[in-house]
Amino acid sequence: MRAHWVELLGRYLQTRQSLIGLLLIMDARHPLKELDRKMLEFFRVTGRPVHILLSKADKFSRQEQMKVLTSVKRELKDYPGVSVQLFSSLKKTGVEEVEAVVSRWFDDYLGPAEAEVASE
Repeated sequence: MRAHWVELLGRYLQTRQSLIGLLLIMDARHPLKELDRKMLEFFRVTGRPVHILLSKADKFSRQEQMKVLTSVKRELKDYPGVSVQLFSSLKKTGVEEVEAVVSRWFDDYLGPAEAEVASE
């Protein structure tokens, strides 16, 4: 059953023309699991950007956060168009950064004037 859903999601990510990017949320304590890698591979063929949120960053010290972020970035060096950031919904860490990333996607896709109208 799980394989069926993964296949459906993969097909959706590859064929849905209205997707301008993919936000992929990963637990910072367990990043880049098999399903995460599959989602990256499915979406890679679109040539559209991916932004990864390493959630639950508040569970780590600042030093541990940087270690995880560096490690994930290193593992994704062969994935152009993929960016990564730390995120914590509890502490509201990283909210502005992800908003800026998604805003750039809309600017690139719609153009700045249309993106501003769409956000109102």
